Amino acid sequence: MKKSEASSIKEIANRISDKTRKSRPEMVVIKGLFALLKENGEVAAAAKELENEILSE
Repeated sequence: MKKSEASSIKEIANRISDKTRKSRPEMVVIKGLFALLKENGEVAAAAKELENEILSE
């Protein structure tokens, strides 16, 4: 993993940690995972579609 990717993932994990204290932890984790997936061009469209489907329920 490149240093810039690791830094980005660490930043996202820190944001998830901060938001977890304020809301439902499982939803924060799910949103964080989708954010990571949407950064990957190969799966971004599928991740966005799945996120919309799961989080709209």
